Amino acid sequence: SVTATITGPSGPAGGLYGGYVVLTDATDASKVLRVPFAGYIGDYQARPVLTGGFPYLGKLNSCTPVAVLRDSTCFGTGSYGVYPAGNSYSMVDAYNMPNLLIHLDHQVRRLRIEAFDAASGRAMGRIASDEYVGRNSSATTFFSYPWDGTTFRGTGKNDSQWQAVPNGNYVAKVSVLKALGDESNPAHWETWTSPVITIARP
Repeated sequence: SVTATITGPSGPAGGLYGGYVVLTDATDASKVLRVPFAGYIGDYQARPVLTGGFPYLGKLNSCTPVAVLRDSTCFGTGSYGVYPAGNSYSMVDAYNMPNLLIHLDHQVRRLRIEAFDAASGRAMGRIASDEYVGRNSSATTFFSYPWDGTTFRGTGKNDSQWQAVPNGNYVAKVSVLKALGDESNPAHWETWTSPVITIARP
């Protein structure tokens, strides 16, 4: 049993440091064991995740090539419009439904999107829920989460628990739990609430 004390640098804030604890056999110097370590300078939970003006309420305008548009999600090069004051959606196809455009500046333990009635605040269910989501590759890239107008209200995986919300006005709440966050600690979550989403199916 060995106790090692590592005193890391005091700056720069948000920086990383690391190295190795090297163990050498007292009777045979050729036998060496190296144990890596890494540290973060500052409060890891204070590192912001939702940055760069994101998230946005948006709409898919185009997807190239069209063949990679599957289940309302563009897996190719997508072009999006943004609607900071809200927007109305007919939901007739992938180009007429809301997209939550989310940039993650750091990986997150959990990402959750929920729908609420815009007037009453009544919870309508989950739009999406992901775990261990990696950060975006650059400061200007983002993930798109399309909403097809259905929400999940149960706790199991039964498809029948997905139900379409009626036409009306809603908001989407995006919640991210930081990488090493404690779900019960509100300080470890970041949230964003969208402008009003009007679902107006024909």
